[in-house]
Amino acid sequence: NRRQLEQDLATLPHGGHVLVMDLDYFKTINDRFGHDVGDSLLRGYGTWLVRMTGAWGQAYRMGGDEYVLLVTSFPGQPAEFGVWANERLQIPFVDGVTASIGIAWRHESWRVSDVVRLADQRMYQAKAARAAVQTQTEQAQTKQAQAEHSQAEPSS
Repeated sequence: NRRQLEQDLATLPHGGHVLVMDLDYFKTINDRFGHDVGDSLLRGYGTWLVRMTGAWGQAYRMGGDEYVLLVTSFPGQPAEFGVWANERLQIPFVDGVTASIGIAWRHESWRVSDVVRLADQRMYQAKAARAAVQTQTEQAQTKQAQAEHSQAEPSS
């Protein structure tokens, strides 16, 4: 899977997207129902990702409960992509297990490894914030709000 991902990343078009997804609270499934049920759930989520992307993307399980999704041609407008990801991929599917999703666009860096790293960072930011999706726009809005908040605080 990793080898295929590396090959596909090398040909990701400039308008493509990289999503990094990590399942939240998945350990509770393994603890409560056992690893066989957990493995079945992971396979099912992988199948769900393949069905959601259809012919315009590819899903890769990276190990554990982490997935990468490469989208080469989204059928909607670029601004709709984050909404689509939130509605279609961020589905609480079992006992409160959710997916933290980070999205990066291929055009954000010349080096595709930087794009993957950026999507990974945004996934961790989404996980930390317990938000569904962390995109470039949301990241900028968060930074702006933090800057405005720090300027509004009285200095001592």
